[in-house]
Amino acid sequence: MTSARGPRFGKYVAGLAFGAALVSLGSESRATPGTHPPIVSTWDTGASSVNATFTGGLFPGGHLHFASYNSSFSSTSGKVSAQFGVHYVNYLAAQELPAANGGAGTAAFVFNTPLLGRHETGLPKLSLGFYLGIAPTLLIAGQYNYVWIPFAAGIAAPISPVSFLSIVPSFELAGGASFDTVVRAPDFKPSDVGTVIDPGGNIRFGQADIERLVADSIKYELLGAATMRGGVSASFHLGERIDLGTGVTLGNVGSLSAGKFAVFLGGTVQLHWDSVVPAVLPANVRLERESCEDVEERWKQCPGSKKGTPAIPNAPAPMKPPPPIEGPVTPSSPASVPAE
Repeated sequence: MTSARGPRFGKYVAGLAFGAALVSLGSESRATPGTHPPIVSTWDTGASSVNATFTGGLFPGGHLHFASYNSSFSSTSGKVSAQFGVHYVNYLAAQELPAANGGAGTAAFVFNTPLLGRHETGLPKLSLGFYLGIAPTLLIAGQYNYVWIPFAAGIAAPISPVSFLSIVPSFELAGGASFDTVVRAPDFKPSDVGTVIDPGGNIRFGQADIERLVADSIKYELLGAATMRGGVSASFHLGERIDLGTGVTLGNVGSLSAGKFAVFLGGTVQLHWDSVVPAVLPANVRLERESCEDVEERWKQCPGSKKGTPAIPNAPAPMKPPPPIEGPVTPSSPASVPAE
């Protein structure tokens, strides 16, 4: 015959096992600010492009890796670029926690204004750049869910001493909201056994007790945070279509007050799928790429076309014949001949 204690004893064991599992998971989930991928894919705003990037980040006790695909669309002025990216994120907050996998999307407007002249390829020799962007990031590791939505602003000073090399020091400041699942050890002591087992040996640990234990142990936090990143990158321009890039960045993972600093190393392969916009090219190079019809049409729209073409003088009007004389004509009298 089955004892009535069987189901109750099972609940008791399940409750204790659940509490032990919570204790073994650790005291609290790690903060997630700073887990967003790089927002700017290129500082070359002269031509639209796509690129593939891998960035590896290391910090004490964990790592933060990104695999990214980015696309950029340049304006006709060659000074503004709209950039979008999709990213795979692998995040290990600590060795005792499971690795989190997830994704992120980035969108940014990049402005790059030349301060000196340009090379024949249209690349500025020295420019000042800045950007505004957003990078929502979602990470999942079992029962751990990390959400970090930063709004970022950055500044850079791209330098191109030669036409095939660009060096870009940059700095970023990001602020946003972090939504984390916080798991705390349950407040369950050995003395609490007396509260679930009465003197008669009956189990009094029911479903309501399990729900209370869960409610006391799992919390959700919505916090604001700020992060910083800074570093330097280099791009090698292999002709007009292909660029190879690398860079190193220092940044914090977690909040500025409680996070850890990480070192990020990255590599990029970039393909320019569109030609360099004509506005950034020297006149002689730009004219070589334009057809005669395009040049003529542009000249017609230029105000200087009217000043540069001399006016053709009007031909003189033809002379009209004199009007005929009206009335009878009186013949002239012959000249008189003197007498001899």
